[in-house]
Amino acid sequence: MLTELLKKEQAFVWTSKRQAAFENLKKQLVSAPILLPPVWTKEFHMTIDASGWCLGAILWQHDDQQRECPVYNASRQMSSAERNYTTTEREALSVVYSCKKFRHYLLGYKIIFHTDHDSLKYLGNKLDLLGRIARWILLLQEFNYKVVVKPGKTNANADYLSRMRGLAAVADISSQFLDEFPVQRVSIGAGAVRVEPPVPSEYEDIINYLKTRRYLAELSRDKKVANQYKVAPYTLISGVLFCMGSDDKIR
Repeated sequence: MLTELLKKEQAFVWTSKRQAAFENLKKQLVSAPILLPPVWTKEFHMTIDASGWCLGAILWQHDDQQRECPVYNASRQMSSAERNYTTTEREALSVVYSCKKFRHYLLGYKIIFHTDHDSLKYLGNKLDLLGRIARWILLLQEFNYKVVVKPGKTNANADYLSRMRGLAAVADISSQFLDEFPVQRVSIGAGAVRVEPPVPSEYEDIINYLKTRRYLAELSRDKKVANQYKVAPYTLISGVLFCMGSDDKIR
């Protein structure tokens, strides 16, 4: 309603409705909801965008009323090398950046990426990928994600974050590291089968206990007490074993 006044040949008439919209805008700028804690029983959504100099990402979830509630907002300036990427490469870089930034939230959970760049939807289905795109696809294989395309006009939040000025520049070494990642070719097809690695023997008892919450009947009392201390820092999330380190970070 307020932006209509900026159109050419639009008479500047300040009505009661526009005054109410102006007051509501001021209220929204200084009041909650700002950020909400993640709900681990719900899937995560990520709205992403990339401009010619910056990346933007918004991590969010639906609340009980199906409203979009932000969990975390992030953006960063591109390096000089990244600014020379093609449009598709910059948009793909925003996916890689958001997955690395929010890895501790996303690993083991379903993620839905929302973008206004249609090519990202089919990126993972291409065969015989080469170059940095192939390396990025390989890096993203540990995540359970899908890409949903939305119109650019409904992608305003991430669009704004990707156009912010004054952000600290990222060191060129980050993109250099990704470009030197030693992978020559990745072939991904719709019929690809995910192979689960074997569980190391030292973790079998931990995983079995976390799944069943029971010890083997033949274990002695002392062995059970020892195993309780051994299992304490571990947890299972969607079938994946994580460990809480001494720095309180989940790995």
